[in-house]
Amino acid sequence: MNPVSQPLLDAVDHLCHQVEGDPEVRQAFFAARTPEEIVALTVEMGIFIGIDDFRALLTSGSTECWLVRGDDTNNPIAHLQTVFAIRRSEEGLCAQ
Repeated sequence: MNPVSQPLLDAVDHLCHQVEGDPEVRQAFFAARTPEEIVALTVEMGIFIGIDDFRALLTSGSTECWLVRGDDTNNPIAHLQTVFAIRRSEEGLCAQ
């Protein structure tokens, strides 16, 4: 497992909470189909994570307990894995 900085983990956690809690954000997030669209959306939300940071987080095995449940149409992490072409983990992504 590759270590990832806590601020990046917190930023992805915040993004996932926004997606789950705000219908407009949810719609825009799941409509995004490219890494650039995801980054643009997060910047609009005041969350500054670049494409390389997303890839590092999604391949590290470390995030804030957003288990990969469902598919890329209803789970934020599964959608990010699809958009960033990262192999899906059935373990989910939990910080150690």
